[in-house]
Amino acid sequence: MVHGGDFSDVGSQEDVASFCEWIRKIRNSHNIPEVAVIAGNHDLSLDYSFYDDAYVRFGCQRLVKNRTIDAMRSCCMYLDHQGVVTDSALKVYGSPYQPEFYSWAFNLPRGTTKGGCREKWASMPKAAIDVLLTHGPPMGHGDWVFNHKQERERFGCPDLLDFVEAYPPKVHVFGHIHEGHGVTFNGKSLFVNASSMNEHYNALNVHVPIIIDIPISGGASE
Repeated sequence: MVHGGDFSDVGSQEDVASFCEWIRKIRNSHNIPEVAVIAGNHDLSLDYSFYDDAYVRFGCQRLVKNRTIDAMRSCCMYLDHQGVVTDSALKVYGSPYQPEFYSWAFNLPRGTTKGGCREKWASMPKAAIDVLLTHGPPMGHGDWVFNHKQERERFGCPDLLDFVEAYPPKVHVFGHIHEGHGVTFNGKSLFVNASSMNEHYNALNVHVPIIIDIPISGGASE
């Protein structure tokens, strides 16, 4: 099981604790041995350098550094621009970053700016990745949004698209763009926008869960 971030409102300690409890219940009730999770732009306290400057603006309390990160790692495989190999030998890499999106967490400048998106994606493994987990989508896959004129425009990251086309994962899971829920395929990779809420932050009977099978060694699937 994977989760693409934005599991909280503003990353409060209470929200993170509630999510961790939900993960434990899901794992126990559905016999899920491993869960990989990344943060999203709403999960402010997991981007501590940002949070320490912004918590007052968001009406949050100051937290001890890494407290929410430690909580996450107690319930799941929490990935912050890093990879893991599951017990079934799936190679999973997760990164919470996205192109600048107002004044939220895990923002990066678009393009070739030093410390920007292209540099960040280039630091991901070039070897085969089974499941790539990012918060935001690549350009052209599950990234339609409605602008202020209610016209559709693409909001995905072109630099991330360049990376996944050069080094295609089997599956690329993301969220962030709520209107883009669904699946696309480019002939090499399956792209899954797994957003559970719509653009109005309504999760009730709006976006159904997406379940996929990934082939693993020995002919089985996970």
